[in-house]
Amino acid sequence: MTTATDSERVLASLYGNKDENGAFTGPIVNERAMRVKYWKKPDGRIGIGPDILTDAPKYQQYTQNKRWKELPDRFGKEVLNKGLMTPLRVERGKETRWLEPFILGGGLTYLIQPNDPFGTPQTTGQFLMPPEQLVELNMHRDPEIRALRPDLAGAVDLECPYACVDQQTGKHRLFSGMTAPDAQRSVDSHVVAVHRDAVASRAVGQTISDAMKSVLGKQGNVDAEMVGAIVAAVMAAMNPQQTAAVAATNLPAPVEVPPAIPGVPNPELVPGHNGFPDETWRRQDIMKWAGEQDMPMPEAPFKLKTTQWLEWVRLYAPPDYNHGGVQNT
Repeated sequence: MTTATDSERVLASLYGNKDENGAFTGPIVNERAMRVKYWKKPDGRIGIGPDILTDAPKYQQYTQNKRWKELPDRFGKEVLNKGLMTPLRVERGKETRWLEPFILGGGLTYLIQPNDPFGTPQTTGQFLMPPEQLVELNMHRDPEIRALRPDLAGAVDLECPYACVDQQTGKHRLFSGMTAPDAQRSVDSHVVAVHRDAVASRAVGQTISDAMKSVLGKQGNVDAEMVGAIVAAVMAAMNPQQTAAVAATNLPAPVEVPPAIPGVPNPELVPGHNGFPDETWRRQDIMKWAGEQDMPMPEAPFKLKTTQWLEWVRLYAPPDYNHGGVQNT
């Protein structure tokens, strides 16, 4: 195994003594075969980096700047771009081939020992390759690997709730995590990025449901006018995209707006009506009319009485409406 002292000795043989800043400098030695090997990153994950004998400058960069720690050659070392350890040559469906030499060298089941230069007192006794990386690479789905790594027992796979299909397997896409909450966070990130429209649709439906529950929970004797006002206000606040999304989403059966009460005018059916709300209109009709005119909605619209809604529309209705003889300017 190459220790830190051995590495410095090799660097000195290649470049001479260190400069005043403690770094090795000098001409780069050109080797015919650049070699790579496995390294351990600061976060514990396994990666691929340079071999000191064929790329000493990059070796210094990895140890001094990146703070990576090289692993012994027995875990794997090969010529760059000639074997399996080159991520640039990864083929679809074989994304983890670059780890095959590492696994064959016992890296998958190796437990960090107290004297290992690539470990710390906190990691002593732990697996060299962390379980989180195995889950990120979906290697926990391999029964043989799972049998070798008992720390993968709690790993969880969750399907996309919108039935996305993995083009490679033809099955529903899976999102993994070390625990169920971890997997759910992966699902949530995917849904927000890919299924925004569906999320908006569900959110609108939940808004209607929450509004109904809130009002019905506070008032034991909600009348038909109140129910209609809630539905009309929410529907008026939705844009066309949300309206279409709601129509395409499996939501609970909507609450029907009660029919017009005999003797009370409906703004769409009153013959000769000038089209502007007045004292004969119901509150839900005023709210619906305001939404159709793209008017700004007041705060807490459900709390406003009919007279207050009339005052609101008189203030904020489009300028081409005649408000009972008063032209809005």
